[in-house]
Amino acid sequence: MKQNLIIKKAENIIDTAKDESRLIFNIVKLVKNLIKDKKVPKNIKHILYAYLIYFISPIDIIPDFIPTGYMDDLFIGLVTLSYVLKNLDEKIVMKNWEGDKKLYKRLKRHCRFVEWILPKFIKRYIFAHVHRHAKKHLPKLKMDVKELVN
Repeated sequence: MKQNLIIKKAENIIDTAKDESRLIFNIVKLVKNLIKDKKVPKNIKHILYAYLIYFISPIDIIPDFIPTGYMDDLFIGLVTLSYVLKNLDEKIVMKNWEGDKKLYKRLKRHCRFVEWILPKFIKRYIFAHVHRHAKKHLPKLKMDVKELVN
């Protein structure tokens, strides 16, 4: 009886991990599609470029070769997308979303959690910092990032 319960718990954990890993790659696809979309404002594109550079970069808070290495990419992606979802029309987001609706609902739930857990002053500082550096450095990096996106 206990073995069956343990096996079911393990299967649930594995299924959740699979869903979360699919979510990470759907987030990256969404970021790529939003960068290409002409209806997305420049200030949001700056944030998306910064996240894409962080995701591609081999230097992470948690290195990707560690089994839970993509968790920092997921968290930073959720912080980014919580900002995007708040500041962009949902029709544009849904037009660029390639995952299923269940996964999108999970994304929104995770974004609400990030909104709740991360203090506003930290988010304001992060995004102001990204905007300031994006204006300064993005013209130099834009060609390289566009090649990666395409």
